[in-house]
Amino acid sequence: MAATFLSQLPRIKLTPIVAGFTHWLRMHRGAVTMAALLSFFVPVTLFSGAWSVMREPTLGSVTALGLWYVLYGVELWCLLLVIGYALQRLNPGSRYLRSVGLLLGACAAAGLVEISTTGRAAIVVEQGVALSTGVMHVYAFSSAFVMALLFFAHLQRSRAHGEAAALPSRPIHCSVD
Repeated sequence: MAATFLSQLPRIKLTPIVAGFTHWLRMHRGAVTMAALLSFFVPVTLFSGAWSVMREPTLGSVTALGLWYVLYGVELWCLLLVIGYALQRLNPGSRYLRSVGLLLGACAAAGLVEISTTGRAAIVVEQGVALSTGVMHVYAFSSAFVMALLFFAHLQRSRAHGEAAALPSRPIHCSVD
């Protein structure tokens, strides 16, 4: 039954989307670097803060927490690039719609990475770093949200500069008397 249902779904070609995304990554190496810096800033800050106040840090708990934060950074990096590419492709004409897109994209990136790396909560609460998982999630979400907003604003600014540079320059006419 599932095979007949799947056969009736329209075929979606992912090849042009993937090709467009890889071309965008090659053309925007600065954006890839900026996304990496901003996305790893969050887990480095959170990990160093957590490690400094752990009650009884063991090698196992520090290693596990470190691996959770590496996953956090890699995932946030990928999400920033994918969502940033989607926002660049959409490019609504209205400034209001662009701002809403930036906010929703930042919420999506921060929320998805926070949900998928929630396994670190047990270590953080057990070691006395945070009072509860809710506090940990709010703090980490807000940090990732700010970094995502910074990245998406960087992309919008780069796009505006690129469009301005592509405009043909108009000659200046001076009259000499």
